Amino acid sequence: MSLQIRNINESDYHSVAGLVQNELGYSDLTVERFFHRLSSMEANADHTTWVAVKSDQVVGFIGLVKGMAYELDGYYLRIIALAVSHTHQHQDIGSALLRHAEAYAAKLGISAFALNSGLQRMAAHAFYEKNGFVKRSFGFSKDVSSSFDFL
Repeated sequence: MSLQIRNINESDYHSVAGLVQNELGYSDLTVERFFHRLSSMEANADHTTWVAVKSDQVVGFIGLVKGMAYELDGYYLRIIALAVSHTHQHQDIGSALLRHAEAYAAKLGISAFALNSGLQRMAAHAFYEKNGFVKRSFGFSKDVSSSFDFL
């Protein structure tokens, strides 16, 4: 059966939550919190989420956010998540999701992508490099939720 890539809908949320928990390793993420986050993203015009569907089953997804950067003219797209079910990996589903995102970028006149990938995700790094991405930097993060005590 052929692969279909389409906009996410609410009936896909459970499947995508499972991909985030199992394939991306965020097992502590509750479905309720994920639903809230995804609903907020879907209400924001700068966020886009597509699912890859095969035999009426969600087998992958990609999430993007449109942004601006000081070093670029115009907009760029940041891939904020990309996952394919382990039972469907190495079938070019991830690459198909990237090509779909590239076509979307071209339609919007966007010529740059960015993403972060955890240091331990060596297979993901190889996948992105195979698909034309170049390692250029390290990503850093910091939890500042406890920094608000002074307010």
